[in-house]
Amino acid sequence: MFNIRKRETKEQVSESEYLVNMTELHTRENIVTESFRQFIEKSYHKVSIDKICSELGISKGAVFHYFNSKYDLACESLLQGFNKLWSPHLKQIISKGTPQEKLIQFIRSSVQMFMEHPTLRRFSYEIYEEGAGRKDRNSEWLRSYREHMNLATKLYEECGVSNPEGRARLLIASLEGLSFLFISEDSERQLDAETISKDLVDMFVP
Repeated sequence: MFNIRKRETKEQVSESEYLVNMTELHTRENIVTESFRQFIEKSYHKVSIDKICSELGISKGAVFHYFNSKYDLACESLLQGFNKLWSPHLKQIISKGTPQEKLIQFIRSSVQMFMEHPTLRRFSYEIYEEGAGRKDRNSEWLRSYREHMNLATKLYEECGVSNPEGRARLLIASLEGLSFLFISEDSERQLDAETISKDLVDMFVP
């Protein structure tokens, strides 16, 4: 009987720990989701931890339990938001047949991303500037950016070109420069996604 009760106690503790962990995970996800919504709608500098807490009905201590600063929270929310939006595009890229077709889809998907989500691009530049001021070279967002670069490099390697990393850097630099133009309302009206994609394909696909 003693052994059975002891086993039941362990199971109850394990279940209790599981419920606590799930509650914490749910709270953390809610914080990230709400912060991303506010950062996208307003901007990094116009959103405060107080506003996020007010919307969720939680204390500032709850936020700082998971994140060291507003910047850390912004990096995490940007990373998760970007990955959620980029995931369908990544599936399209992988599903293509030849390396050249994958590279073409990579370019088209990248252009489509910053065309359809200009506030995401604005938010990403805000975090880039904030990170540069902090000299932060190891944030989750920058690691995601490097993954994007690595994917382009891998596609060039599959295409069999010389200096695939250099070609990838030029492509990413062009895409980043174009995305900055799309933040401007005037430029957004003048530029056409299909034409841009075609020009980039002609320049960067071997």
